[in-house]
Amino acid sequence: MRRLPRVAGVPAVIRRLAATAVLLLSVLVTAGDLPPVPLPPPGVFTPVWETSADEPGNRYDGARPFAVTGDLILSVTGPPGDVLLRDLRTGRPRAVLRGPAGHRLEGAWPAGDVVVVHRSTRDGAVHRLTGYGTGSGRELWEADVPAALYGGPGQVPADLRVDATPGGVTLVSAGSGAAAGISPRDGSTAWRVSLPRGDACAGTTGAGPILLVAVVRCGHGPATLWAMDPATGTTRWRDTLPLRPDGTGDDPQEEGAGEPDAVEVGRDGTALVSADGRHRLYAPGGRRIDVDGHGPAYGLAVAGDVAAYTVRSPGGSPPVTVAVERDGDVRWRRELPGYEMHDLGERSRPGLAVLQDDAGKEGGRPGPAFLVVADVGRGDAAWRPLPTAASASTLLGAAAGLVLVGHVDGRGGDADGRITAYRLSRPRGAGPAALAGTEPSAWPDACGLLSVDDLRILGPGYSSHPRHRRVGGTGLPRPTGCDYVPPTDDGPAVAVTVAWVAPSPDAARLLVSTALAHMRREMSPVEPRGEGVWLVDGPGMAPVPDSALVGVGGVVVHLSVFGDPGGARKVAGVVARNLRRAHR
Repeated sequence: MRRLPRVAGVPAVIRRLAATAVLLLSVLVTAGDLPPVPLPPPGVFTPVWETSADEPGNRYDGARPFAVTGDLILSVTGPPGDVLLRDLRTGRPRAVLRGPAGHRLEGAWPAGDVVVVHRSTRDGAVHRLTGYGTGSGRELWEADVPAALYGGPGQVPADLRVDATPGGVTLVSAGSGAAAGISPRDGSTAWRVSLPRGDACAGTTGAGPILLVAVVRCGHGPATLWAMDPATGTTRWRDTLPLRPDGTGDDPQEEGAGEPDAVEVGRDGTALVSADGRHRLYAPGGRRIDVDGHGPAYGLAVAGDVAAYTVRSPGGSPPVTVAVERDGDVRWRRELPGYEMHDLGERSRPGLAVLQDDAGKEGGRPGPAFLVVADVGRGDAAWRPLPTAASASTLLGAAAGLVLVGHVDGRGGDADGRITAYRLSRPRGAGPAALAGTEPSAWPDACGLLSVDDLRILGPGYSSHPRHRRVGGTGLPRPTGCDYVPPTDDGPAVAVTVAWVAPSPDAARLLVSTALAHMRREMSPVEPRGEGVWLVDGPGMAPVPDSALVGVGGVVVHLSVFGDPGGARKVAGVVARNLRRAHR
């Protein structure tokens, strides 16, 4: 483990370039043109600790740790079946929970001061739960899955679902028509109940202060919602969820009712159920809250008497996050990127949630990952950058004021997996936190990085057309993009975009290295072309562009030349030269 450094007749070619610019903006601008929203300044995300995610025998592939809690991270390690416990605040390993030979890991969950691990034999014939102490990792108990959940002698149903909370460990199998609870203290079976029988074929669960089970009747709905006490199995409340006969999917030919898209339980017992393109919200006691209900919903977050969740919009429109009060009144509604909100767990500022801006995740371009910090109660939000590239970074979870992000890192020569913990702190620079403390005046004029005379190496007669954008809700004084249009439609077009201006050269190198590492992991070619210049694949439009990344000082630039396979080789060095001259 190591600490991070601080890190009116338009020619066809113009139409083609404009279409390409739209794509480039979609992958380079993670905060886009969204306006800034008032929020008491939460600072910038500063790394606290970093560790390799490539534990022995495992390569980090973007998969999440099994759980992130107030003081623990549970993740895969070593041989199949082993679980690594890390201290959330320091990242240091606390214990390795060894599994028996020939077993595979099905899941792991914290349940108070016990970690419950679910393993199975490779043939799936035996499923076993084991409890370990969170401090020492010592095995406390072991128990096989109760016989009531077996579909037959020597079999375990494929729809077995296991959840764990401090109140109890729960096991549900709709196919077997049974649910059971296990004490996290000693592994003894605490309760068993029979689920609605008949033709039940699927079950979806969500756990917290309640265990909420959605049992679906095969082929013709509806689903039965059953909320139980996870410690005793006592019924808290029940409801019926209608489903279309043709299923929950978008395919009208699909048969069967399928399963709800999401069943989520908040820390106070608020419940969100999404199915069949609609959603329902329930108060802690089971009272149905009157909400609009249109569209699938995900990412429940609760702050006081306000519950917020994200609704997927039709037709590719941005998702809309809605916050409602217990009486169904809408507290606030706005477009926020991403679908999964994580409670930051910041004691000094309760009610803060964090989610990842999904723009820029595809394509490998070098813009930084942005996280959105939202006040669930008020609806205020602020965009804050991470030091790593958006394409290479995945938000894993948050707790105790720390945010965990997985990313690939190429500084060691390979695309190594890393996990970094960040905390909000004051930026070192005097500039906006949305720009990592860099002053807006430090962003260069993109049209000044390549002159029309420079482009004579491609041909004469180019005209330049500046592009402006907001970054993290912050306006910039100079164009961040410049499109160079040839005099004829058959000439190569050129696009230059200032992807980011980092607070230091080291921070810029980290950003570029993670973007390149992601490309290498995706088997995309990367060709170094001198100091601070790399030739890379373009965004995949037709005609296929020739692109490059250029990094000089803290400035990271993306260049594309369209219609000339060797164009980027000719132009990238010129952009780098002009950047160096500007930094003298």
